[in-house]
Amino acid sequence: QIVEEFGDGILAEDGSIHRPTLSAIVFADSEKLEKLNQITHPNVRKEIERRIEQYRLEANEAHYHLIAVEAALFIESGYDDMLDELWYVYADETTRIERLMEGRGHTEEQSRSSMKDQLSEETFRSHCDRVIDNSGTVEELRRQLEKLLAYKEQSFLP
Repeated sequence: QIVEEFGDGILAEDGSIHRPTLSAIVFADSEKLEKLNQITHPNVRKEIERRIEQYRLEANEAHYHLIAVEAALFIESGYDDMLDELWYVYADETTRIERLMEGRGHTEEQSRSSMKDQLSEETFRSHCDRVIDNSGTVEELRRQLEKLLAYKEQSFLP
């Protein structure tokens, strides 16, 4: 569906979608971004629901107590109605820009453009049950998660 909408020019040599090319197209045009979201998110939701159901069926055997789901546009797409809790993992603006430039090869302008299309900090915080600061090191993030998960594990016990 994505190739049908955006053309073969978004494909890499191996036939996969070349994400930087697609990103450049959609983040330069809000209508194209909306079209990509209309194609992508119903399929993402179906897959999330399928996997959650699969894990729930396996939960008794495997002793799962927690299923974590990560996806873009959770709030906008109404994914939060399928979850017990929604956690917001954020990083400060400078860190986000640096990570987008380093990890995805975005320019600062591309990074800022994609960030301006996101919900506000206040909106995220108001919809979420927990807030996790990912502006620091991996170890700092790990400590926050361990603390939250230890609390959650206690709440699972009878």
